[in-house]
Formats: sequence, structure tokens, C-alpha cells
Amino acid sequence: KYDAEVMVNATEVAEKDRKIISICPVLDFAVGGIPEGSWVLLSGIPKCGKTTTALQIAANAQQQFDKQIFIGNVEHRINKKELSGIHGLDISKIEMIQSKKGKILMAQDHLQEYTHIIKTVPGCVLIIDSSSALCAEKEFSEDITAQARNEGPKLLATFCRKMASIVPVQDVTLIIIQHLIANTSGYGSPFYEDGGNKIQYQADIKLRCTSFQKWNLKQNDDSTRVGQVANWQVVTSSLGPPGSKVQSYIRYGYGIDDIKEYIDLGLDMAVIDKAGTWYTFKDVRGQGEEKMRNALLENPER
Repeated sequence: KYDAEVMVNATEVAEKDRKIISICPVLDFAVGGIPEGSWVLLSGIPKCGKTTTALQIAANAQQQFDKQIFIGNVEHRINKKELSGIHGLDISKIEMIQSKKGKILMAQDHLQEYTHIIKTVPGCVLIIDSSSALCAEKEFSEDITAQARNEGPKLLATFCRKMASIVPVQDVTLIIIQHLIANTSGYGSPFYEDGGNKIQYQADIKLRCTSFQKWNLKQNDDSTRVGQVANWQVVTSSLGPPGSKVQSYIRYGYGIDDIKEYIDLGLDMAVIDKAGTWYTFKDVRGQGEEKMRNALLENPER
């Protein structure tokens, strides 16, 4: 005889209403946003915008649903500059897990703390930056010249097995940042994610940033760099189809420039009119894209 307490009708699973957290306009269009209770992987080359994108998702989760945010600051790279450079992010409502003087966290410490958060804080957003930098105690205690095998991926695999069913049941949105490293085998893709294979199977949404370029604005005769354009590949998605490639615009000191992306989408869908250098949306007008962006920022109700 089966145990009725562990049986759930498939209709209940299919019709569960999950909150959808926004990433940014173009990525939302590509993947449909992030359903709470998802495993999300953000991988990419160095300095392409992975952390900025994760923090922007956190800001959106705060604004949309007042989500509690936790950040595993494994690399200790998230500081005042990164936190203050994301529009809409309330840093007073973020808890960070990181090493302190007299208390250096090993991979085991980080993963144990993440496990506790996932089990005890339902509905939260947890960012791990990054899983590739998790250093196990054995590796940490070895001499720098030792060729000991990195146990981080093995520990991460155990973490995935333990949390596989708990993350969706607790409606926790788990965002894990990974490094891309060179594949020196000579077979397959020239790059792969550093951190083991188990987590790749666990991902509901996986976005890979393959490259980025400067984003310059021409002011009169001068060209000023205001940010960078990240080129994303949708590897897997829980809502939209995989395989698409999109660009997100990261503006320094602002985060992902959603207004810029809305303007581009508005032009594509003929919602915004463009005549010469003039942009028009309803009764909001601007000469040039930058002035149109500023006009829309001043009229958020539009």
C-alpha cells in the first residue's frame, strides 16, 4: 500500500502558481523570466557582467516581491562599488556570507551555510559568487606546489543531491555563478564551466556569456564609454526555448540598462516611433536615444 502523504496529483504540480522574477527585458523575452524555486547558472568569461546580472536579478526580486536576499561572497569581489552600482538594489536588506578576520570559510563552511538558508528561509534568493572559487579544506591546507585534486566539485555535487528537491519545495531561487575555463583536451567546445558536471544537470536555467564589447555613446564629436554589451547564449530554460542568443546592456553605475533595452524592443515592435533623430512614445519625446532614455526615466509611469 502506498503512502498517501507523499502522493501529489500531477495537476497540482502542473498548475502550481510560481512567482516569476525579472532578469532584464531582452533576457526575459528570451527565457520568460526566472520562476521561483529554480536553479539558475550564470557562466561566462572574466568581467563579462555575471555578477552585475545576478545583483540586478536580486534588485528585481526585492522590488517585485520583497524577496529576502543572501549572497555567498566566495571570491570577496562584491564590494561597495558593485553593490551601489545596481539601480533599485536595497543593500540594507542583503545578508552576505563571507570570510572574516580569524574565520576563513572553506567550501564546506559555505555549502553548510547555504544548506541552512535554503532549509530555513523559504522564498529567498541566494546568490553564490562563485561556485568555481570554492576551496575545500584539504586543498587549502596543502602546500601551494601540491597537485592535490580539487574537492570543490565533489562537495558541490553532494550539495546538489541534498538540495535538489528542497530548493523547489522551499521556493528558493538559487543563482550560481561559474567561471568558463579553456578546454585543453582538443575535443568539443573550446570552453566549459569550472565546477563539475552534477550542477549542470541540476540547472533549470543556464545562461552563458560568451563575449562582451565596449558600449560607447557619441556626444557631439566625442565618444564616451558608458558600459558594455554582454552577449548571452541561452543554454537551457524552464520557460522559453533554448539556443537563442541575446545582448544585454550594462551601464556603469546603473546595472542592466532596462530603459535602453525597452527602447530597442519598442522600436522592433513599432511601439516607439523614430523619425530622424527623434524618438516618440505616447507624449514622451527625445532627440537621440540618450535623451529619449532620460525622458522615459523622468516619466516612469509611461
